[in-house]
Amino acid sequence: MPQVIRQQCFNHPACEAAVRCPGCGRFYCRECVVDFEGRLLCASCVAKLSAAPRFQRRLSALGHLAVALAGFALLWALFSLLGVALSRVPADIHSGAWLTTAAAPAAASAGDASTDGE
Repeated sequence: MPQVIRQQCFNHPACEAAVRCPGCGRFYCRECVVDFEGRLLCASCVAKLSAAPRFQRRLSALGHLAVALAGFALLWALFSLLGVALSRVPADIHSGAWLTTAAAPAAASAGDASTDGE
């Protein structure tokens, strides 16, 4: 917002600018901009966008849908691979048996060392 401070309207030099048009980058007062598809645009940018064929705008919407579907497919594949990798983990790891199995031989070898000394 600091860029708008002390700027003058492109159409009305006596008026202070309130908005910078994202289409052309010029500064405008509140009377010179309109809300078009969720953005505040000047009249010339609205005219350019309105003159664009509806096919282009529809293609843009289809492009967004295609990107969303591709992202969904990628996430599906990643979670699928993660599921396959987790299903290949041995059951001993899930049950915690590997902890007791690893501790038992160590205790047995410690016990064997104490009986060897007697």
